Amino acid sequence: MGKQTKVGLIVLVALVIFVTTVFYLGQQQHFWERKLPFELHVVRTNGLQEGAQVSLSGVPIGSVTDLRFPTDPSLAYIVIVIRVTSDVAPRIRANTLAAIHTVGLLGERYVELTPGTPDQPPLEAGAVISSVDPTDLEAVLGQSGDIVTNIVEVTASLKDVLQTIQRGEGLLGAMVR
Repeated sequence: MGKQTKVGLIVLVALVIFVTTVFYLGQQQHFWERKLPFELHVVRTNGLQEGAQVSLSGVPIGSVTDLRFPTDPSLAYIVIVIRVTSDVAPRIRANTLAAIHTVGLLGERYVELTPGTPDQPPLEAGAVISSVDPTDLEAVLGQSGDIVTNIVEVTASLKDVLQTIQRGEGLLGAMVR
């Protein structure tokens, strides 16, 4: 065997090891498993990205492969395409519900599926899974700002009333003294 052949084999083996490692570590996608597509329709994605994890009852079963608007501009939703492993697909039933959740308080977004009940038929590949629109945190925080403002105003009013009573003014003030 020539020197060039030996070097070529070493380089080939190194490339095979490198590619295998990249596939194995690359988001744990299980590239060789057969996956089936499903769709979700939501009004907001709240930062969900392609490649995000899809879980069924907390167990990772796939990933988000596409986020797009429908071809008809009059439709006001976003299409999320997910792909799940084929061995888990029969657990996705007509009453399965999808929701976008966050890992931790400020972590990345993922899709969580709740399993359907056994009395419902499994969904076919490509079907639309019912989904719950994610909470609009900006709107909630905006409302909480109004609540905080109201609490501050009520506290200031209560402070004025208590000071008036403490000074002995008014009916309650006269009764306390």
